[in-house]
Amino acid sequence: MAVDYATLGGWFSHPTYRLDADGMIVGAGAGAGAGAVAAGHADEQACVEELVKVVQRYMEHELGFERAFVDPDGEHCPIWLTRGWDRAEKLVVVCQNRTWSVPGLWSKEVSLKRGLDAGSQLPFLKEALGFGFGVIVLNANTNFTIVDQSKQPIANSATPLEHALYVYDRYISESQAQSIVLLGYGNGSTLTKAIVARNVDENRIAAVALVEASSLVSGEGDDDTSPEVADFLLHRAINWQGNQAPQAVLLREESRKLGCTCLSTGGISSSRESRDRHSTAKIPPGNVAATIAVALPSILRFFAFAISLHTQALLGRQVAASEDASSSSSSELLDQCLEDPASSTPPRERVNSEEDVARAFVASEAKACGYTESDGRARISLSDFRLLLNLG
Repeated sequence: MAVDYATLGGWFSHPTYRLDADGMIVGAGAGAGAGAVAAGHADEQACVEELVKVVQRYMEHELGFERAFVDPDGEHCPIWLTRGWDRAEKLVVVCQNRTWSVPGLWSKEVSLKRGLDAGSQLPFLKEALGFGFGVIVLNANTNFTIVDQSKQPIANSATPLEHALYVYDRYISESQAQSIVLLGYGNGSTLTKAIVARNVDENRIAAVALVEASSLVSGEGDDDTSPEVADFLLHRAINWQGNQAPQAVLLREESRKLGCTCLSTGGISSSRESRDRHSTAKIPPGNVAATIAVALPSILRFFAFAISLHTQALLGRQVAASEDASSSSSSELLDQCLEDPASSTPPRERVNSEEDVARAFVASEAKACGYTESDGRARISLSDFRLLLNLG
């Protein structure tokens, strides 16, 4: 589902540069090439501001997003939600936490140099909508406004953490979604962990996908993460990061340090191509923000995989609750199981299968990349993984 960059190009306005049909910034003159905006030049900031404007306009006009304001005044800190987000059966929450980050762009630099396909959130948002997700995009780095030449904190968004928790309490927790997935880029990992902690008793979060996570749970056990949250992230979170190892290879040392499964996206050097079966993108040296464009196909597969297991677990809990309710309801459920053998899986087995979501997905990705057991790549038992995290 390709983004219509020609439409964005029609909205983009700058005297020296234009946005072409491939989502690249190019010189406005005939035959001008891409990547012409000089770093630090006044045109760079103007182009970034214009990109933000057209990307957010596309989110609203073409993808069906609406703005909702976190602050009571309704002026300073909008978030973006798809229409009907509160009624969607599955919901994805996009978390960023980087100084000057803006909803709609993963990276201003990558958007300028490599185009919106690599640097903007539009490809992911469009794909997520195609998968039937409701979507909420946080705006966690809008934390103050200028009043009388002094900074004033924005209510409900004075810090990225306050922003994320307010959005959880006001929006995410009020949604009807049975399965919620979180996508965190960079230090957005800290926000996903806070949301998981808020939700840990409800058990509606099916999976957490991270890209180039800066921190999560210390594998040394020296942070204040609760055992319940640490266990959740161990089982249901995966971090993708650029690495010289081929794609889908388990990064064991990084996994131990971060407290969750870490997978290589491959392609960290300009001469090494990603091995993703859906992508041939490369990650320029030193440009980790571009990792997300390479990782997105795998992330979407992970979400689909995790939600499938999560749904089975929810059905199992419903069966278990019904069995405890009355002997008559248990009899009805037994009749259903006899009619449909596939539904006769013991509820406890269904619930426990959900615990293995990260390990099971790693194995499926390794198989998709053509690895075998003899390769020794991305193959590790859950018990061995726990031991690796504890002992190093």
